[in-house]
Amino acid sequence: MTTNSHRERVPVLIVGGGPVGLIAAVLLARHGVRSLVAERHGGTSILPRAFGSNVRTMEIFRVLGLEEAIQAVEVDVRGLPLLLAMRTLNGPVLESVPFQNTGDPDDPAWPSPTRTIFCAQDVLDPILVEAVDRAELAELWFGTEVGGLRPDPAGVTAELTDRRDGTRAVVRADYLIAADGASSSVREALGIGMTGHDISAEMNVLFEADLSRALGAKRDSGRPGRGGNGGHGRSFRKAEAIVMEVTPSGCGGGGLGGKVRNTQPRQSKKRTAVAARLARPARPPRLRARRDR
Repeated sequence: MTTNSHRERVPVLIVGGGPVGLIAAVLLARHGVRSLVAERHGGTSILPRAFGSNVRTMEIFRVLGLEEAIQAVEVDVRGLPLLLAMRTLNGPVLESVPFQNTGDPDDPAWPSPTRTIFCAQDVLDPILVEAVDRAELAELWFGTEVGGLRPDPAGVTAELTDRRDGTRAVVRADYLIAADGASSSVREALGIGMTGHDISAEMNVLFEADLSRALGAKRDSGRPGRGGNGGHGRSFRKAEAIVMEVTPSGCGGGGLGGKVRNTQPRQSKKRTAVAARLARPARPPRLRARRDR
């Protein structure tokens, strides 16, 4: 590995380029604070997880001018259940979990100008990346591993490694945001423990297959979004497929004959990070006032 000779200095270093990290960068830029987002993967997620954005999240997207773009590719869930429990894809429904009220901004009794929407992460993330690209004070580095964290009373120093060629850069930041998920390497590096317990262990399987025979009469349940975006209709079918057991018995016999694109172990946990506090004065970054017209 070689070491990059230049040193970067930013007010805020954000570790993790998923929805949380990307939104943080756009919000900081809106308030005049420069940030750098480092994401270890080479691009946005291919997995249709984090399927829903609640009302408060959509209110934030609305403030950032992203509401219409996200609603254009959302999945229309009207009349659909949230979850179905079946022994086979086309078997009888053993249990059904309905959607809660997603909200109606046209209803005078609804306390928000927006509502819950359903847009999977593999569709949402590219919209957020475009917002980061448009923000003059936000920068995004894909394929970048963050390590060598050295916090001190004045800030934090980190080593950023390009996973493609191994080159390294040293970044000095006033603040660091750990947006790298439930298995945060930043939290582990800083020695912040977790309390709680494990709930279950599963395996997510993302695959492409013709589900028409296996789904039977249920094959029309995956409708495209309100905006008629066919790509997101495929994402919804992937979201359905990811919770199905890919076995001949689960498909009603004979298997699907599809192509597995990704497998990922998943653990459901009920855990909370133990509070950790460093001895540094509370001095937030200076914000530049912005006047909306």
